[in-house]
Amino acid sequence: MASINPPNPHQNKSGISGTTIAVIVVVGVLLIVGGLLIGLATPSILPVQASAESVQVDNLFHILLVIGGAVFLLVQGMLVFSIWRFRAKPGETGDGVNLHGNTTLEIVWTAIPAVIVFVLTILSWQVFNSMIAPKQGEMTIQANAARFNWNFQYNMPLSIMGKDVDITKLPQVAQDDLKDDNMITLTSPTLYLMSGQPVLMQMQPKDVIHAFWIPAFRIKQDLLPGRVTTVRYTP
Repeated sequence: MASINPPNPHQNKSGISGTTIAVIVVVGVLLIVGGLLIGLATPSILPVQASAESVQVDNLFHILLVIGGAVFLLVQGMLVFSIWRFRAKPGETGDGVNLHGNTTLEIVWTAIPAVIVFVLTILSWQVFNSMIAPKQGEMTIQANAARFNWNFQYNMPLSIMGKDVDITKLPQVAQDDLKDDNMITLTSPTLYLMSGQPVLMQMQPKDVIHAFWIPAFRIKQDLLPGRVTTVRYTP
């Protein structure tokens, strides 16, 4: 005599039990909380923010880290669960059930990453465009890189250097040149910057592959000999 299994009161019309839905909700909340905790922990390990651009870069980095942390927890969690759930039972010698792919699931796990990548691309493009856009009143600095040192050349009007500059100590020819607020050229092996002053840096290495990197500015730009490379920032 055939037996009829009574309907499960905890199962809805779609065949998904209430327990399964609860587990999915709990896992989703844990992933979001875990991603947020990872994102909140990053400021303690990052360098100080010393430029306007560093704030934009850090904000984007936090978004990437939160999403990446959630995805990492999801993938690793599913991996650990699968190892435990589908492990071979004592006495089993077969290959297990041959399961065919789920089309709906494949569409979902393709569409969601595609949307995430698209959103992150837009956010990254906005930050990148903001960093390379010319700033009003920016000061140009020529940077020449050698094997073991840098030389920075500033071209600026005397008025921007402040009132403490005493040009009377300069040769008369130099004083005459400065009367009309012409540009003065300064060269230094140390980079000096004014807070809030936008900078356009034009860089060129002499004979080596070099890199301009200030972690607190969140700027790293590689340089090649024979090619002028520019970078903009506001300390």
